[in-house]
Amino acid sequence: MNNLRFIADVHISPLTVAALKLKGYDILRCTDLLPNTAADVDILELARVENRIIINSRFRFFDVDSCLQISPTKFSNIAFIFCKT
Repeated sequence: MNNLRFIADVHISPLTVAALKLKGYDILRCTDLLPNTAADVDILELARVENRIIINSRFRFFDVDSCLQISPTKFSNIAFIFCKT
């Protein structure tokens, strides 16, 4: 379909993820690779390593300042899609 790769946060329904997979999208739930209790920064790191766009329903997904203190450039290539539920 295309080269876009997605990772859905735990707040995105598994049914939504399944429907996107049926449409041919390369999408995983973060819980496929991380524990349900994973910190936002761990999800960010997974998205960075896997080169995936994060789909999330929470506007305040993570503390930007905390991530920038870890590394100012480490998360510069992360993209988000916020879904209103």
